Amino acid sequence: MKFTGHDAVRTTYVVEKDKDDKKVLTEKMMKKSMFDYRGRVQFAATVNENMKAVICMTASKEFGAAGTPAAEVDRIYVQRNLGKYLTATAGRHDLFIGGGLTYDGVAEGVTVMVGKDALNASVSYGYAPDLKYNAVMGSTKDKPGTDFNTVSFYAEEQKDNAQLAVFQLKGMIGKNVKVGGFYTKVNGVKAAEAVKTITTGIELLKSDKAKEVNEAIDKKYDKKSLDFYGFNASLNLGHNVMVDGEFAKYKDLKHSNAWTAGIAYGAYDMGKAGTWMLKAQYVDLDVLAPVFSSTLWTPYNQNFKTWAVSGKYAVAKNIGLAAYSTIGAKDKQGNDVAEYYRAELNYNF
Repeated sequence: MKFTGHDAVRTTYVVEKDKDDKKVLTEKMMKKSMFDYRGRVQFAATVNENMKAVICMTASKEFGAAGTPAAEVDRIYVQRNLGKYLTATAGRHDLFIGGGLTYDGVAEGVTVMVGKDALNASVSYGYAPDLKYNAVMGSTKDKPGTDFNTVSFYAEEQKDNAQLAVFQLKGMIGKNVKVGGFYTKVNGVKAAEAVKTITTGIELLKSDKAKEVNEAIDKKYDKKSLDFYGFNASLNLGHNVMVDGEFAKYKDLKHSNAWTAGIAYGAYDMGKAGTWMLKAQYVDLDVLAPVFSSTLWTPYNQNFKTWAVSGKYAVAKNIGLAAYSTIGAKDKQGNDVAEYYRAELNYNF
């Protein structure tokens, strides 16, 4: 039995701009600013030489919130090697699509992977509880402050949940270039219903005709697919310099482009005290971007664009300090969006 864990304490700070372009902290923004902590413990048991079983427990809580943190089973799965190059995982396990722009979260189902790091292909099928929209609407003259609209594709009734079939191909070109591509087929959610929840809020910034907007969306997207695809690449330039980028979009929906490009310097390794890394990237997520539970730490998944900077430093072995900030955040209509700042202290054991 192997026992590992991770603890994190973090503070999140959200600041908007007023009409005179000054940064202010409103009561609404203060509700989004908080201190919280999270603990995760994982147990991995070797069943035999070709199989292991994993259970991961997680507990989290905001400082000052009522009650005590309740632990829950976050991951529970079995993994079996079916030969030298074939692995199958079944249960509630991690699903990482592409370079992580669209989805880096949990999946309930099966993943089969063939190959090694140099070249591998995988197929995943199941349900994705973290599949949800989180679209932002920036400040306007008629609607001050930053608002957002979160909508989950994971319903109480299983038949209404989104079912995903994810096909991925990843590989290396030489020693320094990683490339990948994916196609995700989405069943169980109608495009019109998913799109309506996001675009209605944005359209109503300019109009109160909700019924007309909804009817237009139903007609336009009634037979559209929510399948999405993407490509990603990273290049090691040497001397601890790395550049990367990713692009994704829905197959049938316009205004769904999502892309990011960044450059990083440093060699951060949480297991080595004194190592560090700095990264700057640009993020552009259209109104209907297929971004859900992203590796990106930026706070919104749709209708959002910003410069994003981050830094990490290993203050001691297995203890890491990280800081993140958006710069010049806006929605796709050009309205200001509250700036987002986060700092966290992480422990591995």
